[in-house]
Amino acid sequence: MTANEGYETMSSETGVSNTLGAAAVRWDDSGQPQLIGSHCLACGVRLSPPVSVCPNCASETLEIEAQPRTGSLYTFTVVRVGPATLFRPFGIGYVDLPNGVRVLAHLKGEGWAINQHVVLDFADVGVDESGRPIGAIVFRAAREKVSTRSPE
Repeated sequence: MTANEGYETMSSETGVSNTLGAAAVRWDDSGQPQLIGSHCLACGVRLSPPVSVCPNCASETLEIEAQPRTGSLYTFTVVRVGPATLFRPFGIGYVDLPNGVRVLAHLKGEGWAINQHVVLDFADVGVDESGRPIGAIVFRAAREKVSTRSPE
């Protein structure tokens, strides 16, 4: 499927879910999260989440592709004040993926460092007003154990 076939239909046809925030994610057969993005066939730019028009060259010739699960922490901050539904403090950071894509995501754990090797995961980042867990894609230090829990 190419991105120009319609963003609205992407969710049902490819298993992509935007319910966890701005990033498009799906789960593989082993239950691991997988970020999804676009690759422009005209100029070669890659980005996530998927788009139907390339922001670099305005081409509508894009394909959907899985993004790497590992990356390097470009920068981060620790948020100590925020919504009551989110666990605090929590980290947020930009992660550079090996294919040139930069994504913003929650960070799990502590002791973060610029250029630290990180891996994609899924974790609870809070609890809603009804007491249900709020799950999101996160990046963890590569040395930490990765979850196999997928959202249900």
